Amino acid sequence: MLKLSPKKIAVENGWNPRTDFSGETELMNSIIENGVLNPVHVCKSDSGYTLVDGERRLRACLRAEELGHDIFIPAIVEEYENDADKMLVSLLTNTGKNLLPAEEGIAFKKLSDWGWAVDRIAKMVAKSGEYIRQRLLLVDSHKMVSDAVKDGKITLKEMAVIVRASKGYMEQVSRLNDLLYSKNKVMPDTIMVAKKILKDIEDSYDKRTPETINLMTQIIDLLNKCKELLQNEN
Repeated sequence: MLKLSPKKIAVENGWNPRTDFSGETELMNSIIENGVLNPVHVCKSDSGYTLVDGERRLRACLRAEELGHDIFIPAIVEEYENDADKMLVSLLTNTGKNLLPAEEGIAFKKLSDWGWAVDRIAKMVAKSGEYIRQRLLLVDSHKMVSDAVKDGKITLKEMAVIVRASKGYMEQVSRLNDLLYSKNKVMPDTIMVAKKILKDIEDSYDKRTPETINLMTQIIDLLNKCKELLQNEN
């Protein structure tokens, strides 16, 4: 294990699936008081060392240095055969803030794109296949749906039902919404598409909750706006 200056560790753009770095100030204060308790993982690169896991710790250390503190990070240096192995280490060695479901989905999507099947991902991270599939669906879901998950309006299970039932129609709902706000002409067949989406989602639920009904209400509101716009055009 080495002790490295934070400035000697490079971060590969787009590598980290984490997008939420909240709590960084609290982590910085803890590091100033106690040092870095858990080592980061790095690999050798042409420029020196590249981060594999521990970006929150690294960012907090860099902020502490900006305030005049001398900080060194304990780092485990390893060699990896490929990017998939590095991503797996990043997932398994995360000792700090848990990844959000959408962030996990980004990591699983990378592994999938690198040729890993769902069953293999599930086995390596000790999760169920459905756990992996739900998060992969979340990555590819429409913003209306992913925002509902992020805001706690629907569960991941409900999100999976919506995405599987809509079969890509949510993108057309987005187009419908774009047409409304750009004040372009809304064609009657666009309303028919939106109605089909609504029916697919309604038919997919054995048990409805206020949150899922609220999501469907958003689509109904779009339909009503369409009708109003068409009436104004006539």
